[in-house]
Formats: sequence, C-alpha cells, structure tokens
Amino acid sequence: MLLDAIKAWITGSRRITFNDFRDMQRVARDLNELLRKVLPIGPEIVDLMTFKDAVRYFVTERPASALVRKGAMLRQPHPSGHLLVQVFLDEHNEFVHGPDDRPYGRRLVVKQFDHELLEAFGTNDLILVE
Repeated sequence: MLLDAIKAWITGSRRITFNDFRDMQRVARDLNELLRKVLPIGPEIVDLMTFKDAVRYFVTERPASALVRKGAMLRQPHPSGHLLVQVFLDEHNEFVHGPDDRPYGRRLVVKQFDHELLEAFGTNDLILVE
C-alpha cells in the first residue's frame, strides 16, 4: 500500500496525503535504524565524494562472493551533510552477506557530492550500479 502511494506520487497520478508522508518517514527511519545496526558508521567522514570514487568502491571492494550482481548507493540527510550507504546486491536485489551475516558494504558521512554524482542521483536517493 505504501509502495503504491509512493509510485502514484512519483508518477503524479495522485497527490500524497499527510498519512502517506508520515508512513514514508516511518519507513525511512526504520530502514536507517536497521542499516545503523548492520553497517555501523565508521570513523570516516568524507569531505567530497566524487562519482568516480563512489563507483571505484564497487570495483575495488567487490566481495569474492559469486552472488554479487550489482551495487546500490542510498543517500539520506545527515546533520553533517549526507549519509551514504553503499551495499552489494544479488540478482534479486537483496543484500549479499558475509560469513558474519552482515551485508557487504559501508556507511559514510559525506559533506558534499560532486556535480556528476549529484546528477546521477537526480531527484532520487538511490542509485543501482551494474
């Protein structure tokens, strides 16, 4: 139901209600809490994240797991800029987990994105890298 509301809002087929907005905030908060538990923020705070550096991570840090098919980048507002989550996904867009049952990936606080990465995100907060 919530996904239908988001899709309708994005496509412009219906206006979003206050309850829809509140539900979206709850889902984002719950997702952020889950990601905080499975991918704790490391000490790294990045002044500038470039498109090239973001994509390079998926090449240089790609796990040896044969399940990895793509990467995903999720950005969220953060008091110091943005929280950037980079994870590896399987063919079903599910997290690929390591032997410790934690998803492969990282969380960074990014103060600023370069123009190319901002353009890649556009109005979305998710990018799939294949």
